[in-house]
Amino acid sequence: NFAHAFWPIGVVATVLVSGMSLSLGVSWRLIIGAVSALSLIPAAMLLLPAREGREYPEHPEPLHWTTVWGHAVAILRVPRFWLFFAAMFVAGGGEFCLTFWCASYIQLHFAASAWAGGVGTAFFALGMVLGRTGWGYLIKQHQLNALILFSALGGTVVTLALPLLTSMWLFFGLLFLAGLATAPFWPSVQSYCTDRLPGTDTTMLFILLSCAGVPGCGFFTWLMGYIGNQSGGLTNAFFL
Repeated sequence: NFAHAFWPIGVVATVLVSGMSLSLGVSWRLIIGAVSALSLIPAAMLLLPAREGREYPEHPEPLHWTTVWGHAVAILRVPRFWLFFAAMFVAGGGEFCLTFWCASYIQLHFAASAWAGGVGTAFFALGMVLGRTGWGYLIKQHQLNALILFSALGGTVVTLALPLLTSMWLFFGLLFLAGLATAPFWPSVQSYCTDRLPGTDTTMLFILLSCAGVPGCGFFTWLMGYIGNQSGGLTNAFFL
């Protein structure tokens, strides 16, 4: 949870800067170019040599592809894995469709500026930052199942109210609460799955679960946009 908090930290910084830049008349092409250039920073960091005496541990020898494939097959044969696979698919969609669509909804529904859309997305992402860092610090491993369950129930109540609001600032507040509720899904499902599937390769398990979460991001984001098109606006789409 704590490590995953750095994803919404990046979202907060990016949407605020880009939203303000768009409101000031900066071309979206320049903004996209600047964001692309930022990717060179972590690339350079990963290529830096290790400091003497602080060498990074490497795998002692490469694994044969049959060994890696065997790890995947062993996991795919466990029926319980597919429950977590489905949970990751839905969790990815719930997290990303709100991140993706809330700025557009704010601009269209409240006739607001690009800056306001960025602020709304930042409220959601800030809730995720605090939720992941807080739960990462407070929650013990055996409490993850309760965290996932109660976050889902609380998030359902909060997000069902989003389409009913007429106040933009109240909408921002509920986006913050939605971020808190959504925060633990992705990392907690992955972590809890490693407990429930002992003896499996953890690296392969995380890879396969991400193979569900990432398509979930795309599918539910598309479905929310499709519902918005068919119903004449994003309001009904937020019930998704």
